[in-house]
Amino acid sequence: MLLVALLSFAFVTITPASGLQLKCTENLTFKKNETSDPFCLIRDYPESDENLVSSEVNATTTVSVRLPFYPRICFYDVMIKHLSGEILLTDTCLTDLIVYYSTVPKMDLVPIIQTCAVHASTLQQIVIDPGNQQYNLRVLNVTSNEMKQLPDHLHLLKLLESIDFNDNQIEVLNFDSFKGLGLLKSIYLEKNKICEWYLNSISLPSLVKLNVANNAIQWIPNNVSLLASLEELNLRKNKLQFVEMSIFNRLIHLKQLDLSENQLLIGSIAPVVLPSLEMLALKNCALPELDMYRWKLPKLRLLYLQANRLQYINHFPEDSFGERGKLELHGTENRWSCTWLQQRKNRVMFVGRQDYQHCSKYVHKVCCFEGDYNLEYRADQRVQAVKNQNRQIFRELGEQREMIRQMGSKVERLEAAMAGVEKKIDETVELVKSFVKQLENI
Repeated sequence: MLLVALLSFAFVTITPASGLQLKCTENLTFKKNETSDPFCLIRDYPESDENLVSSEVNATTTVSVRLPFYPRICFYDVMIKHLSGEILLTDTCLTDLIVYYSTVPKMDLVPIIQTCAVHASTLQQIVIDPGNQQYNLRVLNVTSNEMKQLPDHLHLLKLLESIDFNDNQIEVLNFDSFKGLGLLKSIYLEKNKICEWYLNSISLPSLVKLNVANNAIQWIPNNVSLLASLEELNLRKNKLQFVEMSIFNRLIHLKQLDLSENQLLIGSIAPVVLPSLEMLALKNCALPELDMYRWKLPKLRLLYLQANRLQYINHFPEDSFGERGKLELHGTENRWSCTWLQQRKNRVMFVGRQDYQHCSKYVHKVCCFEGDYNLEYRADQRVQAVKNQNRQIFRELGEQREMIRQMGSKVERLEAAMAGVEKKIDETVELVKSFVKQLENI
């Protein structure tokens, strides 16, 4: 993310020689003590001249637009119908382009640019020329715009290392868009409208960060382990309902996993082995129970469980945390069993104090409750959790069965229609035969 730290406002000057020449009289920097060249700021372009900075100029118009000869340019609060390659390539030394708080519905990517950031500029379309194979772009940030899908031909950006489309309107995420991007390290797609995502057979050997938080995702692909180099996965604030933790097993480099703010159940049929996981976040998930049976998390140091309905953690794997100190458990806004908290004191450091109005007892500065931690109650809780999980599974199976039933009814209607067609064909054949006989008798 590029944030403006220091701004020195510049103004556009127009020289009438051979068209519209944009010039910057002052510069700006985005970071203190930045050693790179400052940006040439082009700001508040006159609204009456909007058509002059569009590539879609009337054929009878001889006015052209020329950028200043500057490696780093920032458009701020301008109106440009189409920021075209024709305009951008008038500055042959351009390497870094920023567009902030403007109105730019369409923009071309040109091969010479290495960094491109467009923020809050109503951008709807990015054009990548499929006829060009020499793009130098390494960073593409398109945040708080109106993009409904990722640009076509992203695979041509062979040098791309980071892509950020946070706060747009993307609905479907197909990782085929990223095929061939072997240097891509991070993908940020937070705060979109993604409800479906597909990995297919993608290979992204350098990808270490994937953020798809704050979307409408309801399921995690079973082949998520194809993202084998992933270190950080953020699925916070989606619509996940059930997570089978063992699907992450092959992500041997995964260090941070955030599933917070999903109304979900956590389960595992197979053992869970995450050898590099250091942080697991399950905040505000309405978890009635968490069973960590056969979980092996040797490097886990941070466990976030705030705002659930937990009284204890079944099969808490304290022996699998290795020898690097205590686990830091953030667990306020639960109803912990005092007995369970007391038994965990040797390997767990409880962080944060929860102040219930009528809390009668604290263990490790955490409000807790007596009389709810015994074998019978735990067994009953596990039974209830299994029932809830089974209900969810049966509901999903019911939905699938209904889809199959609907497909079956469509097939039946199609078969009936085909039978009708066959009957008509048979009748037509018989009619033709009768005509032939009549002709033979003449």
